[in-house]
Amino acid sequence: MSVNITVIIIVVLVVFRMMRRAQRMFSWQRLKARRLWIVSAIMGTIGSLLFIGGASHVESLISNTLGIGLGVLLAYFGALYTRYEQQEGIWKYRSNEWIGGAVTALFFGRVAYRVYQMIDQGLLQDDARFAESMQSFGGSWTSGLTLIMFAYYLAYNLYLLRKNRMLVSSR
Repeated sequence: MSVNITVIIIVVLVVFRMMRRAQRMFSWQRLKARRLWIVSAIMGTIGSLLFIGGASHVESLISNTLGIGLGVLLAYFGALYTRYEQQEGIWKYRSNEWIGGAVTALFFGRVAYRVYQMIDQGLLQDDARFAESMQSFGGSWTSGLTLIMFAYYLAYNLYLLRKNRMLVSSR
């Protein structure tokens, strides 16, 4: 049984991201404008590509739109419950663990479901069918679950950037 190297790389990156996200969720983080801009650009770009990729399917378009709306709504509430503190002259923030955890769980649940589907359909052993499956990644009703995370982090980071500007200018 051959395993597609792309799947191994994706699994390793997803596990790494899960560990980093869990670590950040429970600790104070520096308000770094550059990092927030970079993450916002990445999330916006990938989210846009996923949205565009599923735009030709009606069920995906509806799901994606609802996912974006829910992500922005969760970002709003996440921003309301974010705590700020100045430590040694540096502004830091701590996001709400419950909201961030729910968004992260939805995203990784979606990825796990997709991997399960691929294993169940034998797509991991056939490179041509695997490539076709990856092209249709955004074309299902569950793609909106993925966009919840992208919309959440984009909107949340933009809020943090605004808050950072306010905190820095108030000194």
